[in-house]
Amino acid sequence: MRFLLTRPTAKHCASAILVPLNSHRISLPVILIAGSVITFWFRGMILYFWDTTFPFNPPAAMASYFWPWSDLISTGVPLVGNYALPYFGLVYFFHNLLGLSFVAAQFCLYYMLFEMGGISMYFLFLRQVLPRFGHPAEAKLGALAASLVYMFNPYWMVYLWQSFSLEAFLYATLPLILFLFQRGLSNVSSLRNNLQVVFALVAVTLFAAPAIGIPAFSIPLIVGLAIFYLCWLTLRSNAKKRVASLRFVSLAAIWTSSYHIRLSMRSRIYSYCCWHTTTFWTRHSMDRVESPSGFRTF
Repeated sequence: MRFLLTRPTAKHCASAILVPLNSHRISLPVILIAGSVITFWFRGMILYFWDTTFPFNPPAAMASYFWPWSDLISTGVPLVGNYALPYFGLVYFFHNLLGLSFVAAQFCLYYMLFEMGGISMYFLFLRQVLPRFGHPAEAKLGALAASLVYMFNPYWMVYLWQSFSLEAFLYATLPLILFLFQRGLSNVSSLRNNLQVVFALVAVTLFAAPAIGIPAFSIPLIVGLAIFYLCWLTLRSNAKKRVASLRFVSLAAIWTSSYHIRLSMRSRIYSYCCWHTTTFWTRHSMDRVESPSGFRTF
Protein backbone atom coordinates (compact mmCIF):
# COMPACT_ATOMS: atom_id res chain seq x y z
CA MET A 1 0.00 0.00 0.00
CA ARG A 2 2.87 2.33 0.75
CA PHE A 3 4.30 1.70 -2.69
CA LEU A 4 1.01 2.71 -4.31
CA LEU A 5 0.94 6.01 -2.41
CA THR A 6 4.49 6.97 -3.26
CA ARG A 7 5.58 8.45 -6.53
CA PRO A 8 7.27 5.85 -8.75
CA THR A 9 10.93 6.52 -9.35
CA ALA A 10 13.18 5.48 -12.19
CA LYS A 11 14.52 2.68 -10.00
CA HIS A 12 11.03 1.32 -9.38
CA CYS A 13 10.15 1.52 -13.07
CA ALA A 14 13.34 -0.27 -14.07
CA SER A 15 12.70 -2.94 -11.44
CA ALA A 16 9.15 -3.46 -12.71
CA ILE A 17 10.53 -4.13 -16.19
CA LEU A 18 13.64 -6.15 -15.33
CA VAL A 19 12.16 -8.45 -12.68
CA PRO A 20 9.69 -10.18 -15.06
CA LEU A 21 12.41 -10.46 -17.71
CA ASN A 22 14.79 -12.06 -15.22
CA SER A 23 12.98 -15.38 -15.56
CA HIS A 24 13.87 -15.35 -19.28
CA ARG A 25 17.55 -14.55 -18.82
CA ILE A 26 18.59 -17.59 -20.87
CA SER A 27 15.99 -17.66 -23.65
CA LEU A 28 16.08 -13.98 -24.59
CA PRO A 29 19.90 -13.80 -24.97
CA VAL A 30 19.76 -16.89 -27.18
CA ILE A 31 17.20 -15.17 -29.43
CA LEU A 32 19.24 -11.96 -29.52
CA ILE A 33 22.44 -13.82 -30.38
CA ALA A 34 20.68 -15.96 -33.00
CA GLY A 35 19.51 -12.82 -34.79
CA SER A 36 23.12 -11.77 -35.34
CA VAL A 37 23.28 -14.32 -38.17
CA ILE A 38 22.29 -11.50 -40.51
CA THR A 39 25.83 -10.18 -40.06
CA PHE A 40 26.94 -12.68 -42.69
CA TRP A 41 24.44 -11.23 -45.18
CA PHE A 42 26.30 -7.93 -45.46
CA ARG A 43 29.60 -7.83 -47.27
CA GLY A 44 30.33 -4.11 -47.30
CA MET A 45 27.32 -3.19 -49.42
CA ILE A 46 23.59 -2.81 -48.90
CA LEU A 47 21.17 -5.56 -49.92
CA TYR A 48 19.36 -4.14 -52.91
CA PHE A 49 17.56 -6.25 -55.50
CA TRP A 50 15.33 -5.41 -58.41
CA ASP A 51 12.10 -5.07 -56.38
CA THR A 52 13.61 -3.70 -53.16
CA THR A 53 12.28 -0.46 -51.69
CA PHE A 54 15.03 1.57 -50.07
CA PRO A 55 15.12 5.36 -49.51
CA PHE A 56 18.56 6.57 -50.57
CA ASN A 57 17.49 10.12 -49.64
CA PRO A 58 15.27 9.63 -46.54
CA PRO A 59 14.47 13.35 -45.90
CA ALA A 60 13.34 13.94 -49.48
CA ALA A 61 11.42 10.67 -49.56
CA MET A 62 9.60 11.49 -46.32
CA ALA A 63 8.81 15.04 -47.44
CA SER A 64 7.37 13.83 -50.75
CA TYR A 65 4.89 11.59 -48.97
CA PHE A 66 3.12 14.56 -47.43
CA TRP A 67 1.96 15.78 -50.85
CA PRO A 68 -0.12 14.14 -53.60
CA TRP A 69 2.59 14.89 -56.17
CA SER A 70 6.17 13.67 -56.06
CA ASP A 71 8.95 15.23 -58.11
CA LEU A 72 11.48 12.50 -57.25
CA ILE A 73 10.58 10.41 -60.30
CA SER A 74 11.06 11.79 -63.80
CA THR A 75 9.17 15.09 -64.16
CA GLY A 76 6.81 14.10 -61.36
CA VAL A 77 4.23 11.42 -60.62
CA PRO A 78 1.04 11.34 -58.50
CA LEU A 79 1.72 9.94 -55.05
CA VAL A 80 -1.52 8.92 -53.35
CA GLY A 81 -0.33 7.07 -50.24
CA ASN A 82 2.12 7.51 -47.37
CA TYR A 83 1.97 4.06 -45.77
CA ALA A 84 5.75 3.63 -46.18
CA LEU A 85 6.54 6.56 -43.87
CA PRO A 86 7.43 4.34 -40.85
CA TYR A 87 9.97 2.50 -42.99
CA PHE A 88 11.50 5.70 -44.31
CA GLY A 89 11.44 7.16 -40.81
CA LEU A 90 13.54 4.29 -39.45
CA VAL A 91 16.13 4.69 -42.19
CA TYR A 92 16.11 8.44 -41.54
CA PHE A 93 16.67 7.82 -37.82
CA PHE A 94 19.58 5.43 -38.31
CA HIS A 95 21.23 7.23 -41.23
CA ASN A 96 20.52 10.94 -40.79
CA LEU A 97 20.11 11.29 -37.03
CA LEU A 98 22.56 8.67 -35.75
CA GLY A 99 24.98 9.20 -38.63
CA LEU A 100 25.24 5.52 -39.61
CA SER A 101 26.08 4.46 -43.13
CA PHE A 102 23.42 2.97 -45.36
CA VAL A 103 24.89 -0.49 -44.75
CA ALA A 104 24.76 -0.05 -40.97
CA ALA A 105 21.27 1.51 -41.15
CA GLN A 106 19.96 -1.41 -43.20
CA PHE A 107 21.63 -3.87 -40.83
CA CYS A 108 19.93 -2.25 -37.82
CA LEU A 109 16.59 -2.31 -39.62
CA TYR A 110 16.89 -5.98 -40.57
CA TYR A 111 18.05 -6.94 -37.09
CA MET A 112 15.13 -5.05 -35.53
CA LEU A 113 12.61 -6.84 -37.75
CA PHE A 114 14.32 -10.17 -37.18
CA GLU A 115 14.31 -9.84 -33.39
CA MET A 116 10.84 -8.33 -33.17
CA GLY A 117 9.35 -11.38 -34.84
CA GLY A 118 11.35 -13.83 -32.72
CA ILE A 119 10.80 -12.22 -29.32
CA SER A 120 7.09 -11.58 -29.90
CA MET A 121 6.60 -15.20 -31.01
CA TYR A 122 8.39 -16.32 -27.84
CA PHE A 123 5.96 -14.49 -25.57
CA LEU A 124 2.96 -15.40 -27.73
CA PHE A 125 3.78 -19.07 -27.25
CA LEU A 126 4.20 -18.60 -23.51
CA ARG A 127 0.82 -16.91 -23.32
CA GLN A 128 -0.83 -19.99 -24.77
CA VAL A 129 0.67 -22.32 -22.14
CA LEU A 130 0.53 -19.88 -19.20
CA PRO A 131 -3.05 -20.66 -18.04
CA ARG A 132 -2.31 -24.40 -17.71
CA PHE A 133 1.39 -24.89 -17.19
CA GLY A 134 2.78 -21.58 -15.95
CA HIS A 135 6.42 -20.93 -16.83
CA PRO A 136 8.29 -24.21 -16.33
CA ALA A 137 11.49 -24.98 -18.17
CA GLU A 138 9.64 -27.14 -20.72
CA ALA A 139 7.32 -24.27 -21.67
CA LYS A 140 10.26 -21.89 -22.12
CA LEU A 141 12.07 -24.46 -24.24
CA GLY A 142 9.00 -24.82 -26.44
CA ALA A 143 8.68 -21.04 -26.71
CA LEU A 144 12.35 -20.78 -27.68
CA ALA A 145 11.86 -23.44 -30.35
CA ALA A 146 8.79 -21.62 -31.71
CA SER A 147 10.77 -18.37 -31.79
CA LEU A 148 13.70 -19.89 -33.67
CA VAL A 149 11.40 -21.61 -36.18
CA TYR A 150 9.60 -18.34 -36.80
CA MET A 151 12.91 -16.58 -37.36
CA PHE A 152 14.76 -19.19 -39.39
CA ASN A 153 12.09 -20.75 -41.57
CA PRO A 154 12.94 -20.69 -45.31
CA TYR A 155 10.22 -18.16 -46.14
CA TRP A 156 11.47 -15.50 -43.73
CA MET A 157 15.14 -16.12 -44.42
CA VAL A 158 14.78 -15.88 -48.20
CA TYR A 159 12.13 -13.17 -48.14
CA LEU A 160 14.03 -10.84 -45.82
CA TRP A 161 17.43 -11.56 -47.32
CA GLN A 162 16.93 -11.76 -51.08
CA SER A 163 13.62 -10.05 -51.88
CA PHE A 164 12.96 -7.55 -49.12
CA SER A 165 9.75 -5.58 -49.47
CA LEU A 166 7.35 -3.78 -47.17
CA GLU A 167 5.44 -6.95 -46.28
CA ALA A 168 8.31 -7.80 -43.93
CA PHE A 169 6.87 -5.34 -41.42
CA LEU A 170 3.70 -7.41 -41.05
CA TYR A 171 5.57 -10.68 -40.62
CA ALA A 172 7.73 -9.13 -37.89
CA THR A 173 4.77 -7.68 -35.98
CA LEU A 174 2.11 -10.36 -36.50
CA PRO A 175 2.88 -12.34 -33.29
CA LEU A 176 2.91 -9.08 -31.31
CA ILE A 177 -0.48 -8.05 -32.72
CA LEU A 178 -1.95 -11.43 -31.77
CA PHE A 179 -0.33 -11.25 -28.33
CA LEU A 180 -1.77 -7.80 -27.60
CA PHE A 181 -5.21 -8.72 -28.91
CA GLN A 182 -5.33 -11.81 -26.73
CA ARG A 183 -4.07 -9.86 -23.74
CA GLY A 184 -6.79 -7.26 -24.20
CA LEU A 185 -9.47 -9.95 -24.22
CA SER A 186 -8.09 -11.53 -21.07
CA ASN A 187 -9.07 -8.51 -18.95
CA VAL A 188 -11.85 -6.72 -20.78
CA SER A 189 -13.54 -5.50 -17.59
CA SER A 190 -10.71 -3.04 -16.88
CA LEU A 191 -10.96 0.19 -18.87
CA ARG A 192 -7.35 1.01 -18.03
CA ASN A 193 -6.20 -2.31 -19.46
CA ASN A 194 -8.31 -1.71 -22.56
CA LEU A 195 -6.76 1.70 -23.20
CA GLN A 196 -3.22 0.44 -22.61
CA VAL A 197 -3.64 -2.43 -25.04
CA VAL A 198 -5.41 -0.28 -27.61
CA PHE A 199 -2.61 2.32 -27.55
CA ALA A 200 -0.06 -0.47 -27.88
CA LEU A 201 -1.98 -1.88 -30.85
CA VAL A 202 -2.09 1.55 -32.45
CA ALA A 203 1.68 1.90 -32.10
CA VAL A 204 2.35 -1.58 -33.51
CA THR A 205 -0.05 -1.19 -36.45
CA LEU A 206 1.50 2.18 -37.31
CA PHE A 207 4.90 0.50 -37.33
CA ALA A 208 3.47 -2.22 -39.57
CA ALA A 209 1.70 0.33 -41.79
CA PRO A 210 4.03 -0.34 -44.78
CA ALA A 211 2.37 -3.77 -45.07
CA ILE A 212 -1.03 -3.19 -43.44
CA GLY A 213 -1.61 -0.33 -45.88
CA ILE A 214 -1.88 -2.97 -48.62
CA PRO A 215 -5.40 -4.50 -48.69
CA ALA A 216 -4.04 -7.88 -49.80
CA PHE A 217 -2.44 -8.19 -46.36
CA SER A 218 -4.73 -6.13 -44.13
CA ILE A 219 -7.91 -8.00 -45.13
CA PRO A 220 -6.58 -11.49 -44.16
CA LEU A 221 -5.30 -9.98 -40.90
CA ILE A 222 -8.72 -8.55 -40.05
CA VAL A 223 -10.48 -11.79 -41.01
CA GLY A 224 -8.06 -13.82 -38.87
CA LEU A 225 -8.61 -11.60 -35.83
CA ALA A 226 -12.38 -11.76 -36.36
CA ILE A 227 -12.32 -15.57 -36.47
CA PHE A 228 -10.20 -15.65 -33.31
CA TYR A 229 -12.65 -13.31 -31.57
CA LEU A 230 -15.65 -15.42 -32.62
CA CYS A 231 -13.96 -18.55 -31.31
CA TRP A 232 -13.21 -16.70 -28.06
CA LEU A 233 -16.89 -15.79 -27.70
CA THR A 234 -17.98 -19.43 -28.00
CA LEU A 235 -16.03 -20.50 -24.89
CA ARG A 236 -18.19 -20.93 -21.82
CA SER A 237 -15.51 -19.47 -19.57
CA ASN A 238 -15.88 -16.17 -21.43
CA ALA A 239 -19.67 -15.97 -21.14
CA LYS A 240 -19.55 -13.15 -18.57
CA LYS A 241 -16.98 -11.20 -20.58
CA ARG A 242 -18.84 -11.10 -23.90
CA VAL A 243 -20.56 -7.76 -23.39
CA ALA A 244 -17.47 -6.09 -21.92
CA SER A 245 -15.33 -7.44 -24.77
CA LEU A 246 -17.35 -5.39 -27.27
CA ARG A 247 -15.93 -2.21 -25.74
CA PHE A 248 -12.35 -3.36 -26.18
CA VAL A 249 -12.89 -4.67 -29.71
CA SER A 250 -14.71 -1.48 -30.74
CA LEU A 251 -11.98 0.76 -29.34
CA ALA A 252 -9.27 -1.32 -30.98
CA ALA A 253 -11.06 -1.36 -34.35
CA ILE A 254 -11.72 2.38 -34.38
CA TRP A 255 -8.32 3.58 -33.17
CA THR A 256 -6.17 1.17 -35.17
CA SER A 257 -8.09 1.64 -38.42
CA SER A 258 -8.48 5.43 -38.32
CA TYR A 259 -5.07 6.08 -39.89
CA HIS A 260 -5.52 3.45 -42.58
CA ILE A 261 -9.08 4.55 -43.39
CA ARG A 262 -7.94 8.14 -43.78
CA LEU A 263 -5.07 7.00 -45.98
CA SER A 264 -7.39 4.83 -48.08
CA MET A 265 -9.90 7.67 -48.56
CA ARG A 266 -7.11 10.04 -49.53
CA SER A 267 -5.76 7.51 -52.02
CA ARG A 268 -9.19 6.98 -53.56
CA ILE A 269 -9.83 10.73 -53.90
CA TYR A 270 -6.49 11.43 -55.56
CA SER A 271 -6.74 8.33 -57.76
CA TYR A 272 -10.22 9.38 -58.86
CA CYS A 273 -9.04 12.90 -59.68
CA CYS A 274 -5.95 11.70 -61.52
CA TRP A 275 -7.91 9.11 -63.50
CA HIS A 276 -10.58 11.57 -64.62
CA THR A 277 -7.99 14.22 -65.48
CA THR A 278 -6.00 11.73 -67.56
CA THR A 279 -9.15 10.40 -69.25
CA PHE A 280 -10.31 13.91 -70.14
CA TRP A 281 -7.03 14.93 -71.73
CA THR A 282 -6.66 11.58 -73.52
CA ARG A 283 -10.11 11.83 -75.08
CA HIS A 284 -9.58 15.51 -75.91
CA SER A 285 -6.32 14.68 -77.69
CA MET A 286 -7.68 11.63 -79.49
CA ASP A 287 -10.62 13.62 -80.86
CA ARG A 288 -8.12 15.70 -82.79
CA VAL A 289 -6.51 12.66 -84.41
CA GLU A 290 -8.01 11.90 -87.84
CA SER A 291 -7.51 8.96 -90.15
CA PRO A 292 -6.02 9.43 -93.68
CA SER A 293 -9.53 9.21 -95.19
CA GLY A 294 -10.64 12.28 -93.30
CA PHE A 295 -12.68 10.52 -90.61
CA ARG A 296 -11.78 10.77 -86.98
CA THR A 297 -10.17 7.70 -85.52
CA PHE A 298 -12.12 8.02 -82.25
